Amino acid sequence: MNESLGMIETKGLLATIAASDTMLKSADVHLLGVTKVGGGLTSILITGDVSAVTTAVSTAESNLSYLSFDTVVSSHVIARPAVDSSLFIDKTESIEKSIDVIEELEVKETVTLEEEPVNSLIIEDTKKTLDLDFLELNNLTYHDKEELMQHLTQMKVVDLRKIAKHQTNFSIVRKDLYKTSKEKLVETLSEFLINNE
Repeated sequence: MNESLGMIETKGLLATIAASDTMLKSADVHLLGVTKVGGGLTSILITGDVSAVTTAVSTAESNLSYLSFDTVVSSHVIARPAVDSSLFIDKTESIEKSIDVIEELEVKETVTLEEEPVNSLIIEDTKKTLDLDFLELNNLTYHDKEELMQHLTQMKVVDLRKIAKHQTNFSIVRKDLYKTSKEKLVETLSEFLINNE
């Protein structure tokens, strides 16, 4: 016998947690999965008997209406789906989380490579030198801010983050560097390098 499939799409994390909690407490249903749709939308899928799933979805809708009027985007119950309901679950979310963890580990490992030969970045107009002993770069010379930004744009984001981490009094906090976009890093680094030392 196929179990029924209940789906509710919510807006925001609070609504997702509240809807999941309400559905699991109100009837004998099982949480099949939570899928991030995008733009703050999340789909929650549950399985169980037809009456239990219908009760759980309607209870969650009414409970979320007290939270805010626009937290429930849509909901639907399929009595006995013809296909396996596990096909609707997005398996890429766990893969993306694994990739994020691997990237963090790579960044942590590359930061510890500070025993390489010292290279320097020379800004000709102001005759400033930036030690880049943690990067494998040749000496780079810049005449103005535009040329500096052009060279920084050609660098990898990981290298830009390393340069930023080694600066004192840098405007972006170290813990926020991994969230900062490449464009913002290039702009902030070029301003910092031109204005300091």
